[in-house]
Amino acid sequence: MPASTYNLEQVKRRPLTKRNLRELNIEQSWQSILDHPGLVYVDPSGAQHKPVGFSVNKSSFGAFPGTAAELGWLAYLHLGEPLVEERGNVEQPPPDTFSTRSYVNRSQTSTLKFSDTV
Repeated sequence: MPASTYNLEQVKRRPLTKRNLRELNIEQSWQSILDHPGLVYVDPSGAQHKPVGFSVNKSSFGAFPGTAAELGWLAYLHLGEPLVEERGNVEQPPPDTFSTRSYVNRSQTSTLKFSDTV
């Protein structure tokens, strides 16, 4: 009987909804998001380009043509994901050791002596 509470994933991945956008205050602050100086792109000729809008799933903000969902882009919300990285120095674990005993080929014709220590 499989256990219904056993889950290998720590987080659940859900599409971001319009309600989530309201809870994150994106509908009210989208203009300040577009005005962020880090979004200005300078092309090789020196002209500055600034985004005119953006879209998150089925919601569009500013002058963004269409929606991200129409283009096949989906944003997800990870429920249960820690806000701070739990471990940054994750290393490869050592291989599993089934036994510390040495095994020999028992098809040998000579007599073998086995011993075990604790």
